[in-house]
Amino acid sequence: MKKQKLLFILFFILVSIPVFSQHRAIQFTETSWAEIKAKALKEHKPIFMDAYASWCGPCKWLAANVFTNDTVADYFNSTFVNAHFDMEKGEGLELQKLYNVYVYPTLLFMDANGDLIHRGVGSMPVAEFVSLGKRAVDPGNNLASYNKRFAAGSRDADFMYSYLDLNRYDDVFCKKVTGDYFSKISIDDLLQRPNWLIIREFVNDVESREFKYLVKNQEVFAGKYGKDTVTQKIKETYLAGFKKLIKEKPFNREAYDGLKLKVTNSGYSQPQEIIALADISYYKKIKSWDKYAQAAGEYFSFDNKNTGLLNDVAWTIFENVEDKGIVAQAIGWAKRAVELSPVAGIMDTYANLLYKSGNKAEAIKVESQAIETAKTAGEPFDELEATLKSMKEK
Repeated sequence: MKKQKLLFILFFILVSIPVFSQHRAIQFTETSWAEIKAKALKEHKPIFMDAYASWCGPCKWLAANVFTNDTVADYFNSTFVNAHFDMEKGEGLELQKLYNVYVYPTLLFMDANGDLIHRGVGSMPVAEFVSLGKRAVDPGNNLASYNKRFAAGSRDADFMYSYLDLNRYDDVFCKKVTGDYFSKISIDDLLQRPNWLIIREFVNDVESREFKYLVKNQEVFAGKYGKDTVTQKIKETYLAGFKKLIKEKPFNREAYDGLKLKVTNSGYSQPQEIIALADISYYKKIKSWDKYAQAAGEYFSFDNKNTGLLNDVAWTIFENVEDKGIVAQAIGWAKRAVELSPVAGIMDTYANLLYKSGNKAEAIKVESQAIETAKTAGEPFDELEATLKSMKEK
């Protein structure tokens, strides 16, 4: 009996370890920015700042899953004075401008005077987050050291790629730096791998010399760096050009049609795919729903595996369109999205469209399945239950 009891106690201890082992967290100093800097000066430590927004999902994930990890807590609490500010409230409003915070979460590292030494962007797993913190205090490898090297005249391609990568959050900065860099590079050198990497990651202007050269020589680039990669880069850059034009006020129809012509004559294998995708955004903006559906149908004839877009288009039509023919098209796209990704949110889109079309029985069936799927996945399902109740009552 004693042996059995000992084994039971040992088993209990072992199975309890994963549940209770992670009990430390980053200790954030809850005070003003001036007092945080004063504390850092007194303790001779750099500062880590979590620059977040209250609505930001990745911010919440990072706080719940990474900041509460023992390894993270031990390193950050011993190395930094830790701070966190909502960039849309109180002092955060000024800090957002001071440190050019454009996306959330932004992870800032400063010296005790508040001068930026390093930064990261986005949520990331524990190991990557700890590595970010260690790089921040590495005087030969952090952003501050790269700024010094750049100011001193370093311009070799490998350095430039790494420097731009550290600043990829700032489109304006990257555009200026790449423009200055490439203005001093021979056009024949653009095919070299380090320069291709810079083009691939940081050139997004359809009117730039580098992009025009890429389009003109896309088969050569494809032979060296892979057709799919080159094709995707060309597609993304043209779409960035369309996005910029769509945002402009007033809308420049001539420029928009001119870019369509450039895409058509670019040598890209499926120019209509790019044009249709751009038109989906444009017609959504101006609420021309018949043309929106037409553009969506054309795009999905090229790519019917884009689950997110299938669902987004279907839901947009559910919210805005009464035309039975267009709703029927959207039902087909929503059904395809469910086939590709049978998650609760996508099933809910499909159910709502079915209900809108008059197929109440099938809508109730699919919405019920969505609720069960959400329960199984541990996701909230209150809104789904409210929708199902509404379907049954009407």
